[in-house]
Amino acid sequence: EMLRSLYHPHIVRVFDIDFIPNNNNYFLTSEYLNGSSIESFSGSNPSELIEYFKQILSALEYLHRLDLIHKDIKPQNIMVVSEKAYLIDFNISNSESSLLGTARYKDPLVRKMGWTKFSDIYSLVLSFVEVINKSHPFAYNDELPCLDNISLEIGGVPKDLSNRLLDVINHNVDWDEVSDYLAWFKISNSLKIEIPESFAISWGI
Repeated sequence: EMLRSLYHPHIVRVFDIDFIPNNNNYFLTSEYLNGSSIESFSGSNPSELIEYFKQILSALEYLHRLDLIHKDIKPQNIMVVSEKAYLIDFNISNSESSLLGTARYKDPLVRKMGWTKFSDIYSLVLSFVEVINKSHPFAYNDELPCLDNISLEIGGVPKDLSNRLLDVINHNVDWDEVSDYLAWFKISNSLKIEIPESFAISWGI
């Protein structure tokens, strides 16, 4: 029901939920995305990935303003269709179990602090750094990423953005004090959003 109420240009639409009477298995009907995950991104232009990062970051800011946390951000859950990135496969639930999510991209503080908005940001940053560098920052850690400060080169990314990405990985930020996600990462806060024509007409946009 929560997913059905969401509307954002970079979040997959969920239209309905129902169940099969014979066995009570629930199912969702949702928007069909004919694309591929950023996991398979093979381009050499980091600016394209930065644009996808901006789009998903705006989707997370929208979710977090509704006090919703995705809990499983990873490259496989970010789909790209016609140069637009979409957040998919939500784990929005009432469960606060630290077992939710994917260990490789999970903020290690979840074990101690529980799920927070920063948990999603941390996972998003790890995901994009991995795709940009074509290697995970904590490639030798089989479980949760470690908490040791790391210094790494993030290829082709502007220095200001690179520093912010490292601040997140090293937990050098109080995310409760961040209200504008795009501005904090020092990337443009202008995002091209396509409003359905029927909405534009009825709202006089």
